[in-house]
Amino acid sequence: MTNGNRGTRPPALLFVITCLLLVATLALFPVDHTPALFPVDGIDFSLPFFDRSGDQNTVGFLVGSVLGTAMLGVFLIQDNKRRATMRYSDWSLFSPRAVAPYITGVTWALGVTHMFFWAKDLTRA
Repeated sequence: MTNGNRGTRPPALLFVITCLLLVATLALFPVDHTPALFPVDGIDFSLPFFDRSGDQNTVGFLVGSVLGTAMLGVFLIQDNKRRATMRYSDWSLFSPRAVAPYITGVTWALGVTHMFFWAKDLTRA
């Protein structure tokens, strides 16, 4: 049996990266005195063109809203290419194509929340 006769599956690596972007966006929320789902004490960094340190909200926005949306596009393009072979077989437990847009939607919303908090911190000294 050659590789040409095998059925293709959804791009698992791209789906896992989409899920990891959700976790990273959650982990980038700054921790004050309230308990958080993913505490990230000790992460304090500065970004270029900003005179503040600890700008996790900017990175959270970029990871959640920009990279998350871009990763959904890459995932769907690869999935469409695999579906076009007419030898496509989806996963038996769930369809990543059906779940990935919801994961990306949550990631995007968390990224927008990061941008809200970034703007709030920027305007209130």
